[in-house]
Amino acid sequence: MSLEAVWDLRSRILGAGKDSSSTGAGDASSTSAAQQLLPYSPRSVCVFSAPSPPAPESGSGSTSNSTNPFEDAPSPRGAASISSGSRPIPRAIVFGSEEGSLHYRSYASPEEYGSSESSGSKRNTASHTASFGGRTKSPSRPDRNPNAPRPALGVTPSGRPPVNLPRSYLPVDLPAKSLPGSVVDVIPAVIQNSHATHSINSSHHSGRRNAYNSRQRPPQQPPSFPLVGLFLVLVDDNKGSNKQGGAFVAALVTLQNGAFTKVNTTTTNNVASAIHPRFQLPSRVSCATYHKKCGYVVCGGKRITTIPAWPYIEAAAAVSSSGKQQRQQHASQSNRHSTTTVDFSGTVLPPPGARGGPSSLIVTANGHLAVVAVGNAVYAVPGIEVETTSSGPASPTSASSTASAPECAKVFCFGQSSQIHPVILVDVQDRSVSENWSSLLVCNGREAALVDVHLDSINHFASASPPRNNGSTATTTTASPILSAAASWPFCLLLTSDGLVSVRAASCLAISLKTVEVGTRPNDFFCLESFWGSGSNAGGGRYYFHQSQNASMDPYSRNSISNTANPNFDDLDEGDSNHHPYTSFPWVLSLSYSGQAKLLRCQADTMQDLADRLMRISIDAFGANNFPRSQLAEALHASFTATSYAGPEPTAQSRLLLKQYLESILGLAEFESGAAPGWPTIDVASNRRDGNNKNSMFGGGYSPFRQQNRNQQYENELSESPFANEDAGAGSSTGKQKTEFSPSVTASTPNALLTSTAILCLVCMQLSPSPKGSLANRAARECASQMGVVLLDDGNNRGISNAAIQVNEMVADRLLKEAASNRSLLSGSSSATSGSSGMQRNSGYANANAQASLQMDFVEAATWLLRSCGKHERAIEVLRERLQQHRAPESAKQPVGFWSQIKYESYTAGHLSELWGTESETARLLVLRSPATIRLLESNPQLGLSVFTVNHPQNATQWRQTADQDDPLAHPKHPSQVVRLLKSIKPSVAYPNYRTKLSSKDNSAYADAQDEIEIENDEGSGILPLESGRALAVSFLESSVGISTHRPEENEFDLLGKSMEYAQDVVSDFHDELCFLLLEGVISERGDNSQQQDNPQSDSLSSNSSDGDVTSLGRIYRQKLRRFLRWPQAKIRSERLLEALPRSFFQEQALVLGRLGRHEEALKILYCNCKSMTLALEYCDMLHGRRKTQIEKQRARLAADSMLDDRANDELDEKFQKENAYLPLVRVALESDPDKKRGIASAIQILAMRRGDIERSAALRLLPNNLPVSAVARPFLIPALVDSESQVRRLKVVSSLLRAKHTALKQQLTDAQLKSQANLYVVPQFRAMNIGEPLHSTKPFKARLSSSASPTFPDVVIVKHFFPRHLIIQAKITNNSLAIDGRALGNLAFVVAESSEDAIQPASIAAQVPIKVLPFHTTGSAWCVLTASPSRMEGTAILTCELRYTVLGVDATSGTPLSFGQGATTGRTYVEELQDIEVFASHFS
Repeated sequence: MSLEAVWDLRSRILGAGKDSSSTGAGDASSTSAAQQLLPYSPRSVCVFSAPSPPAPESGSGSTSNSTNPFEDAPSPRGAASISSGSRPIPRAIVFGSEEGSLHYRSYASPEEYGSSESSGSKRNTASHTASFGGRTKSPSRPDRNPNAPRPALGVTPSGRPPVNLPRSYLPVDLPAKSLPGSVVDVIPAVIQNSHATHSINSSHHSGRRNAYNSRQRPPQQPPSFPLVGLFLVLVDDNKGSNKQGGAFVAALVTLQNGAFTKVNTTTTNNVASAIHPRFQLPSRVSCATYHKKCGYVVCGGKRITTIPAWPYIEAAAAVSSSGKQQRQQHASQSNRHSTTTVDFSGTVLPPPGARGGPSSLIVTANGHLAVVAVGNAVYAVPGIEVETTSSGPASPTSASSTASAPECAKVFCFGQSSQIHPVILVDVQDRSVSENWSSLLVCNGREAALVDVHLDSINHFASASPPRNNGSTATTTTASPILSAAASWPFCLLLTSDGLVSVRAASCLAISLKTVEVGTRPNDFFCLESFWGSGSNAGGGRYYFHQSQNASMDPYSRNSISNTANPNFDDLDEGDSNHHPYTSFPWVLSLSYSGQAKLLRCQADTMQDLADRLMRISIDAFGANNFPRSQLAEALHASFTATSYAGPEPTAQSRLLLKQYLESILGLAEFESGAAPGWPTIDVASNRRDGNNKNSMFGGGYSPFRQQNRNQQYENELSESPFANEDAGAGSSTGKQKTEFSPSVTASTPNALLTSTAILCLVCMQLSPSPKGSLANRAARECASQMGVVLLDDGNNRGISNAAIQVNEMVADRLLKEAASNRSLLSGSSSATSGSSGMQRNSGYANANAQASLQMDFVEAATWLLRSCGKHERAIEVLRERLQQHRAPESAKQPVGFWSQIKYESYTAGHLSELWGTESETARLLVLRSPATIRLLESNPQLGLSVFTVNHPQNATQWRQTADQDDPLAHPKHPSQVVRLLKSIKPSVAYPNYRTKLSSKDNSAYADAQDEIEIENDEGSGILPLESGRALAVSFLESSVGISTHRPEENEFDLLGKSMEYAQDVVSDFHDELCFLLLEGVISERGDNSQQQDNPQSDSLSSNSSDGDVTSLGRIYRQKLRRFLRWPQAKIRSERLLEALPRSFFQEQALVLGRLGRHEEALKILYCNCKSMTLALEYCDMLHGRRKTQIEKQRARLAADSMLDDRANDELDEKFQKENAYLPLVRVALESDPDKKRGIASAIQILAMRRGDIERSAALRLLPNNLPVSAVARPFLIPALVDSESQVRRLKVVSSLLRAKHTALKQQLTDAQLKSQANLYVVPQFRAMNIGEPLHSTKPFKARLSSSASPTFPDVVIVKHFFPRHLIIQAKITNNSLAIDGRALGNLAFVVAESSEDAIQPASIAAQVPIKVLPFHTTGSAWCVLTASPSRMEGTAILTCELRYTVLGVDATSGTPLSFGQGATTGRTYVEELQDIEVFASHFS
C-alpha cells in the first residue's frame, strides 16, 4: 500500500459577503488560508462519482470549457476538458460535521496524480526487480509530492472559482445547525447525472455498503430529474437509544440544483402520505445501509426495516419540477411503480437490539441477507422477497407466501466487546467462495475475524462457519483498537487508533502484509472508505479483476466500454501497478478529524516483498539458528535486511502464524465456504509472457482468472464477469458465479514451492502441544505432485537451485531425526507399561499407536520432500531403514500408526512406477539398478512386476488408443534390460497370502499339499505362479506383447515399423524369447522321462497326466505355450522354434507347422502321432475361423472402397471354398491311416460332423470310387440334403421378408422424391442455380396434345414462373389413366424441344428435373428451366413442348413400382407432343 495524495476537505470558496456556511468567525474581506477553512471537523464521509457536466453543443458559442486569460490561477488538473471524456471524471465527497452541517466537494480523479515516488512511500521496484532477474523501467509520469494537501475543485487562492469549471464540481455547503446534532453517517442512495437520460447507483465501495454491480436497472431506480443524489443522514442528538426506537435521528437530504435540501418524511406531507406506513422512514434509527435490491435498510431497536428509496426521490423531484411536461411525466411514473424488495421486518433481534454505529449493519447475498451487530455478537437475518406498491400494503411473492418469519442466526461473538469502540462489519465480497456464501470482516476493539456465512435461499436459513483462522485463535488481535475497516478483495484493511493502516489477506488475517502510517496523533484518522477511480483509456481501475461496480452503472468513473477497444496487455509495463490488469485495486480514503483525507491504494506484492516476509516470519517462529536460514535466504533471494533480522523470542503463537501463512500461499488452507487462499503478485503477466521463473519466488504463482489468453480474459471480464452480473442469478440467493483461483506458489516457481513446503513441514513438527503430522504429509505430497518427477542428473531439474535442495534435505533430516528420537521414547514407554494392568496397557498402547502414527506422518513427509527435490534413492532408503528399525509391537493386535510390510512395498512400487513411467534414461536406469527393485521383486513379485507393467495397455480399448511410439516394445533397450533383470530374480514367496496362513503350521506335508491345490486352482484360471525369474519374465513379456491383455487383431505389430528401425526383428526377438521361456518351463517340470510320448488327451489341461512326469506348473506353462502358438499376431521365427522343439512335443510341432502353412503335416501329427480326432478337428476349426475372418475383412475393405459387387462376392466365396480347412483332414484320414477301414470311417465322420462347412461335391470326390453310396448316405448325404432343403425354405422366408421391407422402403423413397419436387422453393437442383427472386407466376392451365393422345397419357397442368433472367415451367402430372392398369410411370420429363426466339432457350439438359417414378393415382411435378434475355425479345416466343415417360411394371402383391426409372429398360417409352406455349417479353417486367 502506498500514499497517493492528500485531499483538503475543509477548503471552501469565500463569497463577496458573509459566508453562509460559517458560524460568524469568517469574514468576506479576508483571503488568508486560515479563513478559507471550515471551522468544524468531519465526522462522516461518503465517496462517489462526480456528476458529468453537459456536453457542449456543436456549433454553439459556448466557452464553458475555454481558458480565461484573466484567471488568477490555472484551473486544477482534472477540471479542464472533463466533459470531452479525454480525462477521468472527478470523485465527489459528501461529509458531515459535528455541528450538523453537510458539505459537498469534488476532487480530480486519483488517476490524475499517478504513482507516488516520494521517500515516504517509494517502492524500490527497480532494485527489487533486478535482484530477481527482472527488467527496470523509467517512471511514465513525473514525480509529485503526495503529502501536499490538494484543495477541492473550484477552490483557488483568489477565492473565485475557475470560469471553465462546470457548476456540478463547485463546493456545496449545508450550513451548521441545519441538522440537530453531529452527523454520524451519510449513506448515498442514488447518484444522478444532471444531463443524462438515466440514473445509476452510487459507486461507493465501502465494505459496510454493498456493491452496486448490476447491469440491469435496479427496482428502485427513479425517473430522470435534475437530481444529483439522495442521502440518508444519521444525526446524533444525544437523546436516543434502542428504547426510544433508535440512537440517531434519520433525515433525508437531496443534492440538486447546486444546494442541499432536506426531504420532509413525516406522514403529514402530501407525497409521504401516499407511501404505505410499513415502508416509511422512521424518525430514529440505530444503523442503516443501502442496497440496490432493497433500498434503504435501517434498524432501530429489534427489527430491521426496508425503506424503498424511489418514493422519496419522486417526492424530491416533484417539488423541484417546473413545467407542465415534467409534472405529467412525474404523475405517469408515480402511478406505474410496482417493485420487488426484500423484507427483514418479520425477524425479531435478541435484546438489547441493534447496536448503534455507522458500520453496524450491512446487506449481502444480493440483498437477501442482513447482518447486524447486537451487543457483543453479530447476527444474520434472512429476508423474504415481497411485492410493494406506493398505494397499498406489501404482498408476499408466490415463492415466499407460505414462508414463516426467518430466524436470526448468530454469526460471531466477541470475547470482550468494547462499548467504546465501534463494531465494524465489512462485506469482503470474496468471489472465490461457493454460491450462497458471503464473507464478512467483523471488528471490535482490538479483535478482528473473517467469517463465512451461508444462506439457504429456499428455507430462508442462515448459518456461519468458524472464522478463517486455520487453527489459530478465534480472532486476530491488533496492537491498538480498530477504528475502521475496508475491503479491497483479496485484501482487508484495518485502521487502528495509532494511525496505522495495515493490509491483510482475507485468507490470512493474522499476518500484516503491509503497513502505512496515515496519522501521527492518536485517534486522529477515524474512517476508511474504498472507492473506484475512473481509469482513462490507458487502463487503470477499470481492469480490476474483482471490481464490485459495473461499467454500465457508473459512466463517470470509467469510460464507456462499448467505445473502448480491447487493450493489448502485452504492451503494459511490468512494474506499472496502477495500470496492470492483475494489480489494479480500488482506492482507499482515510479521513481525519482535522479535515485531511489521505488517498491510499493497495498494491500487489513484489517478489522481494514475499521473500522478505517469509524470512522474517520464519525467524520469528524458529529463532535465528533453528532452521536453514542461509540456505533459505539464498534460495529465495531474500534481501540482507530480512536475512539479518533478529526477531523476538520464538513462541508457539509465532509458529502458528507461520503455519497459517504458509498454508495460504501454498493453497492448502481449507475453508467450509470453498474460498481460495492467496493474493496477487505484481509480475504474473510478465512471467506468463517470457516464462522465466528461475530467479523468482512467487513470479507466476497467482492467476486471478484461468483464461486462455489475456484478451479473452478482458472480454469475459467486461461481458461475462460474475461481479458484473449479480442480478442475473435470480434463481440463487447471491446471483454470482464462483471464480477459480490458483495458489500463490505453484510449480512455476520451484524454489519457492520446495522451500515453503519444507518450512511448513518443519513448523508443523514444532507446533505445541499437538504437532500437525497430517498437514505436513499432505503439504509434502502436494508439492511432489506439482513438481512431478524431478531428475537432477538428467538436466531435468526445472530451475531448482542447490540452495533449495539443501533446504529440503536439511528439513527432511530434521524430521527423520525427531521421529527417530520420539520412536525410541515410544519403545521405552511401551516396555515400561508391560507390567501394568490390562486397562493401563491398552491405554498405553493406544497412546503409543497415536504417537507412532504422528511420527510416521513426518517420516512420510520427509520422503515426499526428498522426492520433490530429486533425491529418489535417499527417499527409498529412508523408508526401508524406518521399516527395519521400527516395526509394530508384537503384543499389539492392531498396529495403528505403524507401517506394515505391504504398505511399505506399495509405496515403494508406486515410487518406482513413477520413475519408470517418465521414459527418461536416467530414471529407468535408476529403477533397474536400485536395490529396492530387487528387494521388491523378491518379497512381493506381483507388486514388483507392476512397476514395469503398470503403464502397459490393459484392454483392447487402450491398445487401440496406444500410439506406435508408446508401444511397450517400442524402446530398443529397456524391455530387454527388464527381461534380464527379471530372469535373475529368485522370489522368496510366490503366494504371499497362502504362505502367511501356512507359516504357523508345523506340518510341512500339509503345507505342500495346500500349495499343490493352489497351483491347480491357478492352472484352471491360467495364472502363472511368480515363483521364479522365468515366471516373472514370462508375465512381463505376455503383458508387453498383449496376449494377456486382449490385444486386438487389427492392432498388428507391423505398425511399429513406422516409428522403429528394424522393428520386425525386435518384435520377433521378444516373441521368440517368450516362446523359449515357456518351453523351458515345460521341460523343467517334466521329470526324468523326457522321451515319454504325450498323452493324446493331455490337451485338456484340467486333467492330470497319466504318466506323472508333468506337474501342475508344467501344465500351466504348456497351456500358455500352446495359446501363444495359436495367437494370430505372434511373430515367431517358426523354423528356429521347430528345430528346438523336442520330438515328443507333437501338438506344439503341429501348431508351428501350421504357422509355416504346412497344414497337412500338422494334421498328420495330430491324427496319426497323437491319435486324436478331437485335436485334429480343433486345429481345422481354428484354421476355418481364421480364414473366415480374413474373407470378411477383405469383403469389408471392398465395400468401403465401393468395389463389392456380385462378381467380387462370388470370387471371395469361391476362394473360401477352395481353401476349405476340413478337406485336408479328410485326405489325411484316407491316405495316412494304416487301417483303411478306420480311415474311411474317420473321413465319413469328419464329413458328417462338419457337413455345413464342406463343399459336398469336393468331399465326395475324395472318397474311394468303390465306396457304396449307402455308406455315406445316412451319416452324410441325407443330413446334407435335409439341411439344404431347410436352408432353401429359410431363405425363401427371409427373401419374402426382405422383399416386403424393400418394397416399403421404395415406396417411402418415391414419396420423399415427389415431396422434394412439389414446390419451387424446395427443389434441390435450383439451390445451386443463381436464378434470383421470382417476379410472378401464371395461373395453372391444362396442357393439350397437338395430335391424338395415347391411352396412357396422364393429366398435365402447366404453371410458368418468371424470374429476371430465367423462366421455370412446372408440369404437374397426375397418373390417372385407366389404360395403364394401375402401373407406374417413370422418367417423366417435360422438355422444351424448340423455341422461336433466341432470347429464350433451354438452359441445359441438367436444368430439367424429371419425375423418376410416379405411382398410380399420384401427382408429381416435373420442371424445366430456360434462360431468358427479355431485352432482346422482339415479339412473342413460341415454345414447342413434349412430355416423355415410360410405363413401368409394378409389384404383384404391393403395387409398388419395380424400378425407379434409373435406366430402366422394362416397359414402353412414349413421347407426347404438347400444344405450344407462348411467352411475352412483358411477362418479365
